[in-house]
Amino acid sequence: MTNKGVRRTARLDHLVLLSSAAIGFFGSVILYFLHTHPIIVSVFLATGVASLVYGFLGGIDTATFEWGVGRWVTVTLAGSIAALVGTASVVYYPLRQETRVPTVGQFEWQWAGDGWRGYLTVLPDGKAEIDMKKFMTCNGILTDKPLLRISDPTHKYGTVKQSRDGTRLDVNLPRVTFIDYDANCNGTERQYSTAISGTLDKAVAYAGRISYTDKYQASTGDMILVRYVSH
Repeated sequence: MTNKGVRRTARLDHLVLLSSAAIGFFGSVILYFLHTHPIIVSVFLATGVASLVYGFLGGIDTATFEWGVGRWVTVTLAGSIAALVGTASVVYYPLRQETRVPTVGQFEWQWAGDGWRGYLTVLPDGKAEIDMKKFMTCNGILTDKPLLRISDPTHKYGTVKQSRDGTRLDVNLPRVTFIDYDANCNGTERQYSTAISGTLDKAVAYAGRISYTDKYQASTGDMILVRYVSH
């Protein structure tokens, strides 16, 4: 091959590497702000880093990466794939920690259809306390009344557990008693308890107060806009 052909091949190789690096870096930024799963963001960013290292710094051919699969099996990778997987692994951990939703503190629970609103307070040990109200009009005045309570003293708390990847919450309230109200807002506890449990997907949400205004009056209410995050 002539020197001209060698130079043309070298330029083509550099163009491919620069394209891969650009796609990796810019793609990872775009995917990050789209709240894509951290492992996908990590792979794109690792592709950009590996492309630059391979094309301009060298030394990638001798790179190795050992990956434990299960308790007894270890896979050893070498060369470009080792650099790619190694970089993705390093980037993935802080991204995963960043995207985990804190589970300690107070969370608002709303069910607009029946006028429910309350709070689930999660303690550091994963136990959960609930305070749920129901909005009703009593004697012409809008007020909130207790909707339920944890009924069994031996099960005073519910539990909240986050999945390992931080994308889901398992909520379990084993024994709660609902309170029913008549037209005069007199409450009566039900004679049986109810178990409330479910798995909640992580979502991006905005919450706040909004106003309802017409030609007769103005009032305020709540609005929550939720966008679910792909896993």
